[in-house]
Amino acid sequence: IRASQGITIRAAAPGYVAKAKNAGYGYSYLMLIHPGGFSSVYGHVSCFKVGEGKYVNRGDEVACVGGKPGTRGAGNFTTGAHLHFEIRLNGIPVDPLNYLL
Repeated sequence: IRASQGITIRAAAPGYVAKAKNAGYGYSYLMLIHPGGFSSVYGHVSCFKVGEGKYVNRGDEVACVGGKPGTRGAGNFTTGAHLHFEIRLNGIPVDPLNYLL
């Protein structure tokens, strides 16, 4: 999802922070676990606003968009600032457009 570097990422649904992987200038991401076997992944994160084990509500600030080449959380293959947004059902990636409000 195209977004400006540093913009706030908000939780798509209530749940627990399962992973907040800070890889420095590598690929950083945040994973939330939601009820019903769902999880959401937010990738190319430039900052974290929550830590692992924290409960968040829908709309809570959880991280910052990254992805601009040469910045924190971008990784080696990014071409511009954006958010990698992923939904998984029972660990299997599914089309996130089917779950966005």
